[in-house]
Amino acid sequence: MAATKIFFFFSYEDSRFKSGAPSGLTSVPTVAMRNGDFTGWVDAGGKQIPIYDPATTQVVNGQVVRQQISCNGALNVICPDRIDPTAKLLMGLLPPPELPGPYNNILQVGSSGQTQRVWSVKMDWNQSSKSRFSGMLSRELYFNPPAIGPIPGPLGNNFTTSGVSDYFRFSHDYTLTPTFLNHFVFGGNWTRYLEFSSIHGRTDPMR
Repeated sequence: MAATKIFFFFSYEDSRFKSGAPSGLTSVPTVAMRNGDFTGWVDAGGKQIPIYDPATTQVVNGQVVRQQISCNGALNVICPDRIDPTAKLLMGLLPPPELPGPYNNILQVGSSGQTQRVWSVKMDWNQSSKSRFSGMLSRELYFNPPAIGPIPGPLGNNFTTSGVSDYFRFSHDYTLTPTFLNHFVFGGNWTRYLEFSSIHGRTDPMR
C-alpha cells in the first residue's frame, strides 16, 4: 500500500473547568423552628405567619378550613410528640444558622465545574482513483467534581453526573462516472450516563 493512499488522523482534547464557592446567603431553619417553635415566623411587616394544624381539617359552608396549630395554648408551636421522626432526623443533619433571623441566615458554599476529554482517530484509504474508504472512531468522557452546596454537611452533598459517548462512522465513495458518485455511510453512537453521590468518595468515574 502506497503511503500516498492511506492517511491517518488523531486528535485529543482535554478541557477542565472549576469554580470556587459562591458568594451569597441562603436560609436554614432556626433552632427554635427545629424544635417546633414557629412563633418567630413572621412576614416583612412583622406579622406572624400562621401554621395550620392538618388534624383539624374540616369543611364549613363548602370551604376547607383548619385551625392554627398550638401546643399548650401557644400558637404556632408544634408539640414535641407531633414532630415526625424523619423530619427530626433531617433537621439534625442541617448546619446551624450563622446569622440571626429565619431568612438568609447562613453563607452559601459550593463547587462546580466539568472535565471533558475527547479523543478521535480517523483513517482514509484511497483504494483507487474511483474508490475511497473512510472510517472514524471517537470517544468523549466527561464528569463533574464533587458537587457541594448550597449548605455544608451531608444534605449539601449532591449527585455528580458523568457520561461516556462513543461515536463511529464508516463511509465509501465510488465514482461511477465523472458526474455520478455513489456515497455510502454507516455510523452510530452510544451514550451512557451515570449519577452518584460524592459522599462515597468517588471523584472520577472514568478511572
